Order: sequence, then structure tokens, then C-alpha cells
Amino acid sequence: MRHHIKKILCLTGMPGCGKSIVKEVALSHGVTVITMGDVVRE
Repeated sequence: MRHHIKKILCLTGMPGCGKSIVKEVALSHGVTVITMGDVVRE
């Protein structure tokens, strides 16, 4: 039996430090991205 391990990466930082760039790279590699600002605003 194979188990798939999911990993969670939390990224924080000051404005302008490159969080959005990391997000775009993750998306381009098929990673599911959840932006907490969007979740809070809902």
C-alpha cells in the first residue's frame, strides 16, 4: 500500500519581498495555492 504525504508550505513576509513571485512559480508547477487574504475577505 502506498501512502501519499501532503506537504504544507506557509509563506509570509513584508510587502514587496517576493511572495507573489513564489506563488506564481508554485502555480506553474501545479501546486495548489491558498491565499489567506482571499480566505479572510470571504
